[in-house]
Amino acid sequence: MSGSGGMLVPALLIAIGILVLAAIVAGAMALGRITGRLECIERRPDPVIPPYPPPPDLGPLQSQVTAIAEKVTRVLEVSRRLESLPDLLKPPKIRGGIGESLLSNLLEQILPPAHFETQYRLGTGAVVDAVVKLGDHLLPIDSKFPLESFDRIQKAENDEVRSRARREFVQQVRTHMDAVARYIAPAQGTLDLALMYIPAEAVYYETIVRDLGSSEGTPPELFEHAIQKKVIPVSPNTLYAHLQVILLGLRGFRVNEDARRIMAGIGQIRIETRKLQEPLDTLGKHLANAGRQQESVARQVATLGSALDGLLDRPAGPGTTEK
Repeated sequence: MSGSGGMLVPALLIAIGILVLAAIVAGAMALGRITGRLECIERRPDPVIPPYPPPPDLGPLQSQVTAIAEKVTRVLEVSRRLESLPDLLKPPKIRGGIGESLLSNLLEQILPPAHFETQYRLGTGAVVDAVVKLGDHLLPIDSKFPLESFDRIQKAENDEVRSRARREFVQQVRTHMDAVARYIAPAQGTLDLALMYIPAEAVYYETIVRDLGSSEGTPPELFEHAIQKKVIPVSPNTLYAHLQVILLGLRGFRVNEDARRIMAGIGQIRIETRKLQEPLDTLGKHLANAGRQQESVARQVATLGSALDGLLDRPAGPGTTEK
């Protein structure tokens, strides 16, 4: 046992020595590889790094951003003001004044000043917002703005509330139509119809378009009532179309007036022509008589000439001497 133990120790020392030697050799090889790579890196030329471009001028961009921020601030301010617009339009007098002003501005853009008048007092004493003058006739136009009942329709939370608000809106519009119909007075020079100007397109849509397009099976009561009262609802867009037609009518009136003047001139010429007819007839008779006299004288001269020729051609008698 002691002999075998004595041989085991030298063997372990030899194995450890071999391992240490192998580790030293491996480390030397790795260090050689690292040293070679470092030498390769050192021999490489330094990379050329391009210079960085100069920073852009941010002055114009900053100015644009500032301008956009100011515009956004103004838009927000306008939005806050618009939120209070319904409250501003609640008083009926203010709504009426706005509608009259919009109507007046639109008429100024479309018609010549001589063909319309605002705040016109009719022969009945009633004052209408505007009249359009069509020759000897007047077309009354009155502004109505049923905003409160329309606003209730828009804010309705369910169908029942909306239906009730719609009935209130219809009744208010019918009342406005009845009021505008009082301006129709043919005996005072107006046409047998009038225009009811609704300044808001959405309200006009609710008045006419939705009324005609109702899917509930009910007749278009507002449209039928308007036809019955001879009141035509118009909006800013449709009033423009109506006024264009009116302008064509004005031109037609001018053409008719010119035609009447021309016909009057032709009638006067006819009268003067008839006055000349009698002297012309008398002159014609005189000329006819003169012609007949000329023919008679010509015949007589011819007869006389023939007689003279006969005398000259007769043979000479015994007591005549030839020369």
